[in-house]
Amino acid sequence: MGGGIAMSFADFGFDVKIMDVTQEALDRGMERIRSNYATSVKRGSLAEDEMQRRLARIHPVDGYADIADSDVVIGQCLSVWT
Repeated sequence: MGGGIAMSFADFGFDVKIMDVTQEALDRGMERIRSNYATSVKRGSLAEDEMQRRLARIHPVDGYADIADSDVVIGQCLSVWT
């Protein structure tokens, strides 16, 4: 769920920070996001360069200090846009 929220904000041009309880979970979440975007590229509904721009807006972080300056924090998944 958090990955989809992060993608939605990145799709509309917002920078997003995401965090999870472990680095492993965070890595899995980022891989899921990459996979979802790659599927869109494969279907032809998203250009490769746009996928790269959107991925560049999603920043995995590993602690609360990294989101301290964020404008909004969403849910326990801690998808954040700045």
